Amino acid sequence: MGEYALVEDRARTTHKNPIVACVTRHRLEVYFGSVDRAFGKPELIATDPEYRSGDWVRRLMLEMVHPELDTRGDVLQFMPGIHLLYASSAVIENKDTLPPLVKDTEP
Repeated sequence: MGEYALVEDRARTTHKNPIVACVTRHRLEVYFGSVDRAFGKPELIATDPEYRSGDWVRRLMLEMVHPELDTRGDVLQFMPGIHLLYASSAVIENKDTLPPLVKDTEP
């Protein structure tokens, strides 16, 4: 089962979905011969077109996905299409200039 992270714009007008960016994290168990290994797999990464210049996906990846996968001990992260995500949005560039996201764990 996966975990989900999303960004909401709660001030957005009522006729639009408040979710503006999201990502899921999955833990996969793999076997290489006699070696068992678990790794993380972020997927279903999306941003509302009106919010693409807001760095929301980059912030979700840097502040929530990568740290959580590190915390649970995943030594590998499988990210098909990584070149498209990181190259198109400059995910690593200027990561220290953004304020942190606020984690809201309430359902």
